[in-house]
Amino acid sequence: MMQTSIEEQLERQSLWKPSKAEQVAYRARALLASEFQDAPQKQEGLLKALTDVINFCQHSTPYYELAFNNKPFKKLEDLQELPILTKQLLIEQSEQLKPRYLPNGHKFGGIRQSSGTTGLPIKVAHTTFSNEVFTILKQREYRWFNYNPKKKLAVIRLPSQLPRMNGRELGLKDSFKFSGWGAISNHFKTGEMLTFSVLNDVEDQLRWLEETQVDYLTAYAESLEHLAFAKVNDTFSFKIQSLLSISEMMTADMHSRISHAFNCPIQQNYGLNELGVIASKCPEGGRYHVHSEFYYVEIVNAEGALCKAGETGRVLVTSLSNPAMPLVRYDTDDLAVATDQQCQCGRTLPCFGEVVGRYSRIAYLPEGTLGQVAVIRDILSTLPVEQSSCLRRFQIHQDESKDLELRLTAIKKIDPMFIRQVAHRWHKLKPINAANFKVIQVEQLIAEKNGKFHDFTSYFIPVYTAP
Repeated sequence: MMQTSIEEQLERQSLWKPSKAEQVAYRARALLASEFQDAPQKQEGLLKALTDVINFCQHSTPYYELAFNNKPFKKLEDLQELPILTKQLLIEQSEQLKPRYLPNGHKFGGIRQSSGTTGLPIKVAHTTFSNEVFTILKQREYRWFNYNPKKKLAVIRLPSQLPRMNGRELGLKDSFKFSGWGAISNHFKTGEMLTFSVLNDVEDQLRWLEETQVDYLTAYAESLEHLAFAKVNDTFSFKIQSLLSISEMMTADMHSRISHAFNCPIQQNYGLNELGVIASKCPEGGRYHVHSEFYYVEIVNAEGALCKAGETGRVLVTSLSNPAMPLVRYDTDDLAVATDQQCQCGRTLPCFGEVVGRYSRIAYLPEGTLGQVAVIRDILSTLPVEQSSCLRRFQIHQDESKDLELRLTAIKKIDPMFIRQVAHRWHKLKPINAANFKVIQVEQLIAEKNGKFHDFTSYFIPVYTAP
């Protein structure tokens, strides 16, 4: 564990030279000071922001006028008396969640939507300012991660989630080069950003990284793991200084494998497409710090009460900066570990621990499933390099009889000895009353309809269908 300081962060911020919009750069410096603000001041500012949001909702938004029923709001604890907004409710009440007017100075800025991984895509209206918040917070987390804006940034994602060039979407084998780091370059001077499709073969992705010699790479957690599998023999040479894992949960074994393969720090954040960057993980203390100037986060148990430190609960988010469609106590469907609010890094922003999964993906699993899956992950993470070097992807599947199947893809036929070794370790380490288990090699593994890939699937995870 390490510590940072306002002086160190000011020095890092000095690398970020404003390009056009000095106002955004000014806000970025103001946020820096907020990171080390005294707790009483922070609580006072948070209460005022929440009060403003609740008052606006009660007087402008049809859904909240009925749901809140003029309940008084005078202290933070009063928030727990207000109803939780589920994703299903958001979909059903989307029109009623739009206010009749916007506060002075705010303008409509468009619609953002979720990826739809767990059901129908969720569409949320935003103001021009709430869109700008994304840029401000991305710059903040890059500063936390000690990124030098003069260097080269690479992004490997689905083409639909990458910027187009001259109206054209990124295709296979394409590599788009931009003069700046996306929206951030509208406000700060940055180096180049290069993009590549995650739909390319893993070897092609590694060759591209070697050819471009980028300094920083942003990619899905599972994509980074696939790259780590392919890189174990060090046949590729990079100068990557830091990785940013996005969109998917990174398990401890994934972190270990990726860190070993790339020999550089792995950064993480927590965000939702429909809301933005909600929290970023500090490299010093290892906690997710909530960007509390724009979001308020609660972690609650099954009864809706705040979790104690060390307990796992559902993540509720209240947006403080988007009056175009205010979301109060929005149930993200994610699970995270609650912590005390004193991180060793020195920042006074609220924080929480690891994000441990999506409730809708694990709530219906048979008892003991996650423990058995963890054993299989651990087996894969501890295999000798010479045994796993040909692997490229894996997927653990649970069928209707609760049996588990480890599906592997590889660049050549997997040695039967390897499969026997995995099976032997399973029988040695498996929990009591564990399911049947087998290992097979397949030609390819199927992703979700939206292109996302899950390395654990189950017959018992419900598929959402529209009513």
